[in-house]
Amino acid sequence: MKKMTVVRSVPIVSVCLAMMLGTLWFYRAEAENKATDIDSSVSVTTVIAQSKAVSQQLSFSGPVVAQRTFPVYADLPQGRIKSVSVEDGQWIKAGATLATIDTSLITIQKDMATANIQHAKAAVGQQEALLEQAKLQYLQAQSDKKRTESESKLAAVAPEFLEQRATAERIAESQVNAAKKNLEMAEADLASAQAQLAEVQLHMQQTTISAPVSGTIIELKASPGLSLAQLSDPLFVILPDDAVEVELEASGSEATRLVVGTPARIQIIGDTKIYPGKVRRGALEIKRQEQIAKVRVKFDKAPKLILGQFAQVTLTLPAKNAIYIPDKAIQFDSGSAFVFTVKDGKALKTSVKTGSRYKDLVEVLDGISAGTAVIDNFAVFLHDGEAVKVLPDNVTAQPTK
Repeated sequence: MKKMTVVRSVPIVSVCLAMMLGTLWFYRAEAENKATDIDSSVSVTTVIAQSKAVSQQLSFSGPVVAQRTFPVYADLPQGRIKSVSVEDGQWIKAGATLATIDTSLITIQKDMATANIQHAKAAVGQQEALLEQAKLQYLQAQSDKKRTESESKLAAVAPEFLEQRATAERIAESQVNAAKKNLEMAEADLASAQAQLAEVQLHMQQTTISAPVSGTIIELKASPGLSLAQLSDPLFVILPDDAVEVELEASGSEATRLVVGTPARIQIIGDTKIYPGKVRRGALEIKRQEQIAKVRVKFDKAPKLILGQFAQVTLTLPAKNAIYIPDKAIQFDSGSAFVFTVKDGKALKTSVKTGSRYKDLVEVLDGISAGTAVIDNFAVFLHDGEAVKVLPDNVTAQPTK
């Protein structure tokens, strides 16, 4: 009996052991699955998109150019250059003599104008005398007519005689009027001769070509013996002392922000000195294909520079209130920018529109709002909807893949 009992208990024990082992395997598998799920999460850290005012700086390089130049022409239409008093590259003071023109022809014209004035004055004198004579004759004719009319009241006077007196008066009056006209013509001739002399005297003054401003002569085409009729270009080109500035090429988006008055720091390449300045002229046109615009920056006090020298220009833009995140949080897909935010323990791919950059920050124009938590590390390894674990700020995340 005892032997039978022992034999029957073996299957019962086996079943119990199998059930226990199955239960243990189930819980172990569940635990392993949970562990696997936890291990598959990517540990990340996040930053908060912040709205703040950032004073941005932009740097450019460009050549030193002339803000304005003064071309100097000869005022005389003809003549030959007698002498040139300056050289190209020379600094000159306003009013300094640059060149002189031969005066031989103008001297002859002056003598002729002077002679014409003398002749016109003599003609005026003659006409004045004739006018006085005509006036006296007219007075005499008037007196004779009145006397005859008085006599006709006392005695018989032939009507023909009265008519003769009236005709004589009319003739004398017309002679006075004619003398006045002749005098006016003579005076006009005198005025014309005087004007001609004044023109010649002006031409005489114009034989001396003077500098209109102080500055440096950057072009010189005048030479002794050169006929003025042979040259249509300016004889001299002067660069004023304070008329140098820097020309920059900025992108279309940058150019719209470089408004007149924007402060600038200018450093000539090869020089350690910093010159203060400001934007004098903003973009006037953005080239359609290149999307490039030209901006001019002037010195507050222009140094003595050579046109064509290159300068580094740093412009400080006005503070701009916007949403900023670190540039390492920005990813790109087919040219479109996006970030990863966290929702329910998963990385959520969110498209954003970016703006300007400032150091390691990027402006976000659209897509997220201020206060949004954005994954800032290992975002390049993430996929949309992938499980993530956000670590505290004081813990450095390590890649788990």
